[in-house]
Amino acid sequence: MSVKDIGNNILYYLKEQKKTQVDLAEGIGTSKQIINKIVKGKKALRVSEISKIANYLNVDIKLLIEGKNDEIKESYQAALLSGRVRKEDTVKRIISVVERLEDMQNSLIINKVMEKKKSIENYTDELELVVKYIKESQYGIIKDDIFSILKARGYLIFFPMDEEDLYGMYLSKNGENYYIINSLLEREKQVFIAAHELAHSYKFAKVEEEMITSRVIEKCVNAQCDNKIESKANEFARKLLVDEEILKKVYKDIDENDEILKTLMISSKFLVPYKIIVERLYESKIIELSDKNKLLKIEKDELLQLASTEECCRLNYEKVNQNVELGQYVKKAIEMYDNDLYTYNKLKQALEIIEKKPEEYGIKEDEFNYYSEFSKQNKGDGICEK
Repeated sequence: MSVKDIGNNILYYLKEQKKTQVDLAEGIGTSKQIINKIVKGKKALRVSEISKIANYLNVDIKLLIEGKNDEIKESYQAALLSGRVRKEDTVKRIISVVERLEDMQNSLIINKVMEKKKSIENYTDELELVVKYIKESQYGIIKDDIFSILKARGYLIFFPMDEEDLYGMYLSKNGENYYIINSLLEREKQVFIAAHELAHSYKFAKVEEEMITSRVIEKCVNAQCDNKIESKANEFARKLLVDEEILKKVYKDIDENDEILKTLMISSKFLVPYKIIVERLYESKIIELSDKNKLLKIEKDELLQLASTEECCRLNYEKVNQNVELGQYVKKAIEMYDNDLYTYNKLKQALEIIEKKPEEYGIKEDEFNYYSEFSKQNKGDGICEK
């Protein structure tokens, strides 16, 4: 659906609810001029913006994106560089987590509770030099150390997404990077998605937001990727995770005649998907195009069976972050509570977004908390209660 179609849908619901563009602008905290551009189809919309408008109009986000008909559209809008999301509820919850994290951080800074964030300086914008810079600060193969690199650049959030096709999201808000990874994925996929998302926080592949789906891995071969930014992000991820010189050495050291098994064993060494290794072997001129095509024809079930038989790639297929508490989200929420910036109910609301309760972290609504909360509410604490 085009941006203009979305604008027409917004106009339809404004008219139906007898509301004006000014009402909408005030309701979502923007200007009338911006709303006017949106309804005229002259402004590309982010998912977060559409979500805010849908919440204000109290309609399902699908109705703004797809219209009143039941036809399933191919994508949300042009601003999403790749991916397809079928579960709007998942997207809303992720955006809520990001927005709350942002609010928590601002409150903690205002109250001088949080230390100044350490920043990594002297990053360059060129893909090759960024890869070189990061590798010089690492030892050997990066593997899941990629998660530490993301934490240094922003917020890393492991979020359970039941939708199998949705691998993760990247959001850039007010100068902060938010890397969201599906905690239900296998470890090797999480590692590659993390590196792919990292690329989007640099100028050579910069986007404001992106839904990352299975196409990221399925179309990781440059020849299959028709989007230049996605191609750059994939290239960055491959080169960062699989160094050419180390790859050549590993390939030489593995004494195995079966090329499929050998490739699997290499993927285990680097903790990345089999297809990524195949592409890097070809890029590094270790194998020919014909060999690459043969290796890529192997079905996933066959690879899993071979890996099981040869006791290979156990770590690759583990699902290790299923119980990770959404990165720094819970920690920040509890920190807000501990420093009297959240009441018990505010903390409860923050945790409900991720289907958790304060009691799971040893926090109970006792008599002390009740009177403390009553006092805060009556003082009109602007930070705690908005």
